[in-house]
Amino acid sequence: MWASDINNNKIYKITQEGIPIKSFAAPTPNNISIDKHGFIWAASNNTMIYKYTQDGILLKSFVRPGPHPPRGLAIDKHGFIWFMNIVGEIWKLTQDGTILDNFDVLDNFPQGLGIDRQGFLWVCYATSLYKIRQDSTIIKILNPALLNMYGLALDKHGFLWVHDAAGLNYLVKINQKAEVIKTSGALPYIPTGLAIEGLFT
Repeated sequence: MWASDINNNKIYKITQEGIPIKSFAAPTPNNISIDKHGFIWAASNNTMIYKYTQDGILLKSFVRPGPHPPRGLAIDKHGFIWFMNIVGEIWKLTQDGTILDNFDVLDNFPQGLGIDRQGFLWVCYATSLYKIRQDSTIIKILNPALLNMYGLALDKHGFLWVHDAAGLNYLVKINQKAEVIKTSGALPYIPTGLAIEGLFT
């Protein structure tokens, strides 16, 4: 599992309890995702999307679409990039940054974007999680008993992982019935983005 820390300009490899194992420097990494080859992608507040190795070697960068700050990043099984900004626009991109599609989601101020093994997108708001098709049709809404969810990643078993930023910082595992399965201890950093390896393997 991986977490981005925009406040300290770092990307961490972490345990499921949120404990950092290693890290590398990255400019203002708001959101992250990991592709099926294990490369880390980061959407930065400085208008860029970056591709890194797991040792932090920069492989590629391009300007992200639109003028608004990022709020989510996900890579599907075909390698397409899904980027979401603070006003709820979602963009489908190639790995060179070419725009293939875009649409608006529900409302302003989403706080995370994920994708599952079936290719459905998940959008995180402070208190709700929305499962949507790639044409923006809403399929499911979850309302776990959390007050300020931030960041979002799905694992290969369909569990959703979020950062609960209400009060102490916790890493939370949720099932698709909106039940909280696991909660970490308080984290020493604020993870604005999460990514999980092995989703498509």
